[in-house]
Parts: sequence; C-alpha cells; structure tokens
Amino acid sequence: MKETALMPRLDVLYPSKVTCNKCATVIWTAETAERDNYGLPVAWDTSYFEVSHTWGYGSPKDGTKHEWDLCEPCYVELVKSFKVPINATSETV
Repeated sequence: MKETALMPRLDVLYPSKVTCNKCATVIWTAETAERDNYGLPVAWDTSYFEVSHTWGYGSPKDGTKHEWDLCEPCYVELVKSFKVPINATSETV
C-alpha cells in the first residue's frame, strides 16, 4: 500500500511510504530515504513486489482497479503456494 505526498517545488504526487499489504511491514519511507542531489527522496536499493490491475469486462469487478505491495519475504511465501511455478528469468540492466 502506498501513501502519497505532494513533492515540494514540483507539485507532483510521489510515494511517501510503502507498506506491505500482507504483513504491514514498512518497506520504504520518504522520511528516512536516501536523498538525491536535489534533496528528493529516492528508493535506490529498495525492492518490493508491486501489483496494479484493473479488472476487465465479464468480471464482477469490471472496471475496478486493485493495487497492493508485498515485501520480499511475503512475496516468497506467496509464490511458494502456487500450484504452477512462476517463470523467473534474470534481466540485465
């Protein structure tokens, strides 16, 4: 779950806090984040699983957008429960 705040000087919304929807662990917060050269919070070295899905036609949830975030331990626990394993590949950045 992301909380947002208005970024000073730029008037744009940015994540101010990311909390795991499953275990409620605070994954990242702008207050304690590392800052870039302009003093803005950055999420370098912060990794979490982010879901944003809008349900489509034919679903009882048609047009409803669901968004949630998981910390890495909760993601690992979720994936272990799958009957069909995920396809995990490495990406070169």
